[in-house]
Amino acid sequence: GTHELVEATEEGAKPVRKGRLFLLDVDVEGLTVRECQRTDTPAVFDLKWSPVPVSGSPMLADASADGHVRLFALTGSRLEASTEVECCGDAMATFVDWNRVDCSSLLVSQSDGGMSLLG
Repeated sequence: GTHELVEATEEGAKPVRKGRLFLLDVDVEGLTVRECQRTDTPAVFDLKWSPVPVSGSPMLADASADGHVRLFALTGSRLEASTEVECCGDAMATFVDWNRVDCSSLLVSQSDGGMSLLG
């Protein structure tokens, strides 16, 4: 995931934090990388794959500058949006991690020093 700070063009306006998710196919034998998918999102601060499949699919959790955590299911060679949760109020979601036992919850760190437990 990426993070780009776009300065405001109007006086008094806040800068915008934009991001993008890339899904890549890496061929380690042929030493090639192919872009499978590109998705525009709010700025991405952290990404974590679920340690075990959730409902039969690998899941990707995204902690974003807009204070949301987004979940994406990997289906074939595509990421499909699954769930979006606003968890940080006016703060940014800066870190996310899965419950390592069964992926039943996510821990989210916030830019204001707070934490959220989702699930």
